[in-house]
Amino acid sequence: MKLSTRISTAEDGRLLMCLMQESELWHQDMDFSTAAGFWLIVEDREGPAGCIQTLISKPDGALNNLCLAKRLSDHGRGLVTRKLLIDGMAVLHANFGVSHVGGFVSFKTKGYKRVLKKRGGVPIDQGNYFMRRVS
Repeated sequence: MKLSTRISTAEDGRLLMCLMQESELWHQDMDFSTAAGFWLIVEDREGPAGCIQTLISKPDGALNNLCLAKRLSDHGRGLVTRKLLIDGMAVLHANFGVSHVGGFVSFKTKGYKRVLKKRGGVPIDQGNYFMRRVS
């Protein structure tokens, strides 16, 4: 499975909304018209496979709202999750100079929690917030 990652553009609002609806993270009043540059989108040969929100701050940034396309197999979800996590940490560190990356993990996404632990993520505060040093 060949995956490519890109930063969201102004035209991706509808795409982000659809991925969030599939992941049940969407609310009808959410406006994605100004989401350009704040999300990473992973695509495979069939189109958009997932996205994650990058929250920029210093000294720590965050990756939140992991959304995956329903069409993905278990293996595909794992690959897309890993790609979003690794590329998200790299973007926050290289482009914005953050030293740590954190993020909330939903109770529904136990696979994501396993990927974070495997990549050096440490649970903080009741086990639903993970943090990892990236510098």
